[in-house]
Amino acid sequence: MPHHCHGGKINQSIYLGSYGFSFCFCLSCVLFTVYAIIITGIFYILLIENQGEKLKLGMVEFLTNPVFKYGILPIGSAMLGIAVKYASRNDQYAKFRKEDIAVGLDLTLTACLMFVVLTTDRAAKLLIANRGLADLLNRHPLDTVVAAELQAKSQLLSSQIASSGWVIALMFLGLGGLSTTVRKWGWNSETEMNPIMGIAIPLIFGIAAIIGVMAGAAQ
Repeated sequence: MPHHCHGGKINQSIYLGSYGFSFCFCLSCVLFTVYAIIITGIFYILLIENQGEKLKLGMVEFLTNPVFKYGILPIGSAMLGIAVKYASRNDQYAKFRKEDIAVGLDLTLTACLMFVVLTTDRAAKLLIANRGLADLLNRHPLDTVVAAELQAKSQLLSSQIASSGWVIALMFLGLGGLSTTVRKWGWNSETEMNPIMGIAIPLIFGIAAIIGVMAGAAQ
């Protein structure tokens, strides 16, 4: 009987600890969101008043910095995915497991959707460039310099969109192949994943996919 009570206390402490972690994680997410909204509002007010030009340039430089695009963003995405996966588990099984690191497929899917959004944005820019070029050609006299710039931009976007279809197809085929690999060789048992085939390789592939999309967006 005492042994049973001791086990109950252990389970209760695990439950309370996991509940506390989940509560702290959710509270941190809420506070971070509120903080981001406040900072965005301050930036917006400063920009409206033409007093935040340096802040604007600093934000642009940070977002276009290779360290952010090829380091902070992909690795941060993986860490956030791991944290969300751990925090959303049943409180009865709150101990961290290596399966929580298995976010490679999620990262790969995110990279695929990011590239689709990028292609959609390029298509919208191509439509605007073609309309601008058509309007310019109807004007007299013709501004040959601007017309040449719009034509070059239109050709560049057209070539990017033409190749994007193949890239999207290859990315989703890669996602399907990676999913099959995990299903066939990524599990040691019903609940335990293989550290290499089930976790490490998909994780590396997912991070590389996000880096590739960011590199493509910079072109």
